[in-house]
Amino acid sequence: MDDSDAESSKDNSSIYFTPITSIDGSKQVFYKYMPFDEDTSLKAITEGTMKFTCPLEFNDPFDCNPNYDQASIDEFEINRSDLIKKAAKLKGLSPAKYLQHKKKLAAPIKQRMRSRDHHKVFMQEIGVCSLSLDPSNILMWSHYADNHRGFVIELYVPASHKKAKHDLAFNMTPLPVFYKEQRPVYKYGMSENTGDQITKLLLTKAKKWEYEQEWRVINQEIGAGIFPYNRDQLLLSVIAGIRMPDEDFKKLEAAVNDLKRSTLPNLRLFRAREHPTDYDVIIEGHPWHDKADNVTEAEEPVI
Repeated sequence: MDDSDAESSKDNSSIYFTPITSIDGSKQVFYKYMPFDEDTSLKAITEGTMKFTCPLEFNDPFDCNPNYDQASIDEFEINRSDLIKKAAKLKGLSPAKYLQHKKKLAAPIKQRMRSRDHHKVFMQEIGVCSLSLDPSNILMWSHYADNHRGFVIELYVPASHKKAKHDLAFNMTPLPVFYKEQRPVYKYGMSENTGDQITKLLLTKAKKWEYEQEWRVINQEIGAGIFPYNRDQLLLSVIAGIRMPDEDFKKLEAAVNDLKRSTLPNLRLFRAREHPTDYDVIIEGHPWHDKADNVTEAEEPVI
C-alpha cells in the first residue's frame, strides 16, 4: 500500500456531542467559559452582552481553515459561469466579448482564492461565540477561564432553531462542532447545500479538540464584536472558578445578586472546588454531575 492509499484509508468520520435537554425537549443546556474582566465578561451578567470573536483570531490556525480544493479553483469559470457573466455585464461586455475574455475575467478571482485573500475577507465578516456542554473540564477552565480564576455562565437555550432563526445571535442558538482526523475539503463553485458549506468552513475542528464538546453561535449578520443577547430568558446560573480571588468573587456575587433582585430571581451562583482525590472539578450543589452521563457522542447528522 503506497502513501496515497494509506492517506485515503484514514478514518475521517465526524462526531459531535449532543447536549442535555429538558424533559419536554424544548431547551438545551450550554456553558460559556470566561476570564474575569469587569469591562467585558462580567457584562454578560450585568448588561446582557456577549463577545463574538473573528475566526482569524482563534488560537488554532487550522480552525475555520479548510483544505480548499485546487481543481475547483482551476475550473471556477466553468463551475460558476454565472458569476463570471455578472462580472462581464458590470464591465459592459457583450456575450461575444464575454466568451472571448471569460478566462481573463476569472483570473483575478482565482488568484484571490489561491492566495486565500478570499478566505480572509469572508472570515472577517463572521463572529463566533463558542459554548461547551461541559462546565467542569480542567483544560477548558485553564485555557478559557484564566487558569481557573474566571467563571462559567450556564445558558438554557431553546432547542428549536426554527423559532429563533431570525435572531440566532441574540437567542444564542448554537450549532454543533464536528471533530475529524482530516481537514474538510471545500470545493469552490460546486453544488453543496448551505449547511454543508457552513460545516466545512466554520464548524469542523481537529479530533484532538473533542474534549471541548463545543457548539457555536455564528453571527453572519453583524460579525465580530460585543452584542446584546437574550440574557433574561437564557441565563440560568454562574459558576466561579477554583482560583477566583475573593475580591473578584465579591464583585461576581454582587452582580448576580443585583440581577436576582431585578429580573432573574432564580439565578444561582456556584463556586467550583478541587476534588479531594481525583483530577476533577467539583461544582457543589450543581445538577451537572447528576446529568453528565447524558452528554453523548453522535454521528454527523444532516444539517
